Amino acid sequence: MAVLLLITGPSIIPYWTKNSINVPRSLSVAYVAWTIVEAAGAVLGTYLNGVGIVREKVIVVFCFCLVALPLKISAIIHYRPTGLIVATTVAYLLTVVGLYSTVFRNHIIARMRYRPHGE
Repeated sequence: MAVLLLITGPSIIPYWTKNSINVPRSLSVAYVAWTIVEAAGAVLGTYLNGVGIVREKVIVVFCFCLVALPLKISAIIHYRPTGLIVATTVAYLLTVVGLYSTVFRNHIIARMRYRPHGE
């Protein structure tokens, strides 16, 4: 859906807003990137909840907040709304993807292989 908005946005957004705002292309591109990353994260989060990996999620979310907040504050000051979205995406990739693919990788894989007795 986000890609559709990216393609049709230049003609739809002025109609929706009655030409009251101008959305830069860079903001639309940043939003598409974030939406894709967020959707993948939602899938991963659902899986992790399902297999009972909660403690690690709390650690990752805490790290994400520690990284994201200063990045967002700096980005909004220097790069306006587009910077905010880019900072969020970068912080997410560094912390969430980074920690799950390195620090917690073996634990997640072990849970994928786990089979309860009787199955």
